Amino acid sequence: MKCIKNIWFNSVTILILLHCTVLNAQTDTICFNDTILYEISGPKSSEYNWNISGGSIIYSSTNKDSVVVVWNESTGLHSVEAITFTDNYCKSEPERFEVFVYKPTVDLGENRAICEGSNELLLMETEYEEYFWNDQPGTNEFVVNTEGIIKLEVKDKYGCWAGDSISVVENNKPEPKFDVNIDALNQSVSLFNLSDITMQYYWDFGDGAYSDEYNPGIHTYSVPGTYEISLSASANGCSGSISKDVSINGSLLADFIAVFEGCAPVEITFVNMSTGADTYYWDLGNGNSSTDEAPVKLYSEPGIYEVLLYAKKDTVTSISKKSFFVNIPALNIPLSVSKYLTARGSSEVKGLTPDLVINSYLLASPLIISVSQTETKVMPPSS
Repeated sequence: MKCIKNIWFNSVTILILLHCTVLNAQTDTICFNDTILYEISGPKSSEYNWNISGGSIIYSSTNKDSVVVVWNESTGLHSVEAITFTDNYCKSEPERFEVFVYKPTVDLGENRAICEGSNELLLMETEYEEYFWNDQPGTNEFVVNTEGIIKLEVKDKYGCWAGDSISVVENNKPEPKFDVNIDALNQSVSLFNLSDITMQYYWDFGDGAYSDEYNPGIHTYSVPGTYEISLSASANGCSGSISKDVSINGSLLADFIAVFEGCAPVEITFVNMSTGADTYYWDLGNGNSSTDEAPVKLYSEPGIYEVLLYAKKDTVTSISKKSFFVNIPALNIPLSVSKYLTARGSSEVKGLTPDLVINSYLLASPLIISVSQTETKVMPPSS
């Protein structure tokens, strides 16, 4: 708000339009870029000469008894001087009036980038009397939660205004993804990063070990237990993370043998040789299933049957898969019932790779030995 103020220079009166706030007893404070009208009350026949420091005269009357000054050259202490020339060519001494031109500043800093779904607090100094954020009254605090232009205008105790603005962009928040395969026998996990390869990554395996590789490969745990594996991703100043719990139990192993004698139809007893499991699920290869620990099932038709055993403990599952023959009556003469052995190197069964399960039967004609290989996999439970 502006007001009219009378300043006396001996016999000359100067009317100054300015802010009402006074810096001290002799000096008035005005704001940078203020436009002020100065008028001299004197004889109309007189002429006047003005000397302005720190401002510029942008208008003057015919005899220069009034001028309009814009204070836009510099801040600090400046002056207004007026000299009167009367009609008898008398010249008065310059009369001086001091003004203090003040320019407050406010700084919002650099342009900003915020992350999707996040907030950022802008905190300004508390020295100002009024705050306007995007033309709305507020306080010295402002929460940024969307992209766009943020504009701030403040008014200080002298009634002077300052402003600043910044641009805010919103970046997408990374959403990392990964798969994990668990090898409970070796107490290890295989990790597969399914995220954008352009981001930066940080793995926490839950046992004090870390990695910043995109795909760290296989990680082995020294002791069994449940571990939380987390993957953090960062890009453009934003970050996101995902974690999965894995249970490592070194004793979990699915294994079984099929015991039967005779030809189809034949009743087969499945001997469960698994270790470390709590629950079981059997896919019996003939369209039937069972959750018994050691099921006994009738196979009515001859053929080759593939049986799978799922042995589960907590969140870890071990799978064993085996195939066996059920023969027609005229050809099958039992030699032994599911002879179980492990062939290593130059063992009694030649030409077999290590870690095979052997089911052998002697057939009347021709002689056939049937061999089935055990596959054991460790898989996380399906969601």
